Amino acid sequence: MSDEVELYDVIRKVRGDLARAMWEGEGKDLRFRLESVELELEIAVMKVARGAAKVKLVVVDADAGKERATTTRHHVKVVLSPRLMGEVEESPWVSGPAVDSEE
Repeated sequence: MSDEVELYDVIRKVRGDLARAMWEGEGKDLRFRLESVELELEIAVMKVARGAAKVKLVVVDADAGKERATTTRHHVKVVLSPRLMGEVEESPWVSGPAVDSEE
């Protein structure tokens, strides 16, 4: 189906939203350290047989209903630990880089 949302789509959207939050928060007084992002999702494991067979992880919509009743569903928790390129050990600030008085 064309309206399927795959797991990588969700992660890409989260990455974009966090980058936007960092950009929009630049220079603000209140800032947040981004330690981890936890996503709890219901996914469907689907085997697609177009040419070469592959397995897809599709995030299940609450309105999916009977259409996917025969698809195997799983609840998964994905924990992401965001890091800025070049700063492997440092957690990024959602609202921009730290100022001198912050840790």
